[in-house]
Amino acid sequence: KDKGWLFDVDVYRGLINALPCATVIEWIKANGIEAARRVARHVPKPHLDASGNPIVEPLTEFVLSTFGSDEKVFNAFYAGVHSLQLYSGDIAAEHEMEAAVARNFRAHPLAVIRKWAKLEEESSLYQAKSWREEREERKIE
Repeated sequence: KDKGWLFDVDVYRGLINALPCATVIEWIKANGIEAARRVARHVPKPHLDASGNPIVEPLTEFVLSTFGSDEKVFNAFYAGVHSLQLYSGDIAAEHEMEAAVARNFRAHPLAVIRKWAKLEEESSLYQAKSWREEREERKIE
């Protein structure tokens, strides 16, 4: 309990992914919404498979389908998607790629995933525009 705050400032996706999904789900079921709030930041983020199909991993789907209507769970998930992510090269293009990935989830069966996709796409496009404007203002090639 005295170290739980660390889960709110760092990303432990590797730790969560190393545990069996069923074990994490059972722990969340046993400990309720507070457990979901702690784990939501660290669940696998939605992504595309090698064929370009949208994938929401089972743990992410469980957390969001069961507790995603809770504002703290959703905010933790949303904050964790890009937390501590580094960008390099054409940062605007990287944000545009994130928007393109999110667009693939706009028709997902889970409303909370659609909500994430809309916010992700809008935020990514805004970030891309901001980076392009900054490059232009600074005359960066």
